[in-house]
Amino acid sequence: MAKDNIVKLGSEKRLGGMHVNPANDSDGFLPFRCELCQCPFFDHIFTLTRRSAIISATGQDEIRPVGVFRCENCGWVLGSPVSDEAKKHVKEMMDKMKADQNKEPDVEIGEEETVTG
Repeated sequence: MAKDNIVKLGSEKRLGGMHVNPANDSDGFLPFRCELCQCPFFDHIFTLTRRSAIISATGQDEIRPVGVFRCENCGWVLGSPVSDEAKKHVKEMMDKMKADQNKEPDVEIGEEETVTG
């Protein structure tokens, strides 16, 4: 990382324009990670809720968007229940993905396959 991207403003650091909390930050915020796969990155997505015309103040069906956060890695939605079985399943998937990344390719680079037909 280039040193010219880091700007020090008092006790704050900014990386590129993104605020970076120092480890001993006094505002009380701690890094948050996915409960399933420990990924620190989340996508902001929306779900829609509907209110029936019967209970609506306008007498018409109402639709309201609700913002939620979904783990970028495994798809878990923040705030949804997490069972021990789900945690085990995601751990197995993550272990398999890591093993696949470390696995040697079956075909050497530069090898050609011929197809007869």
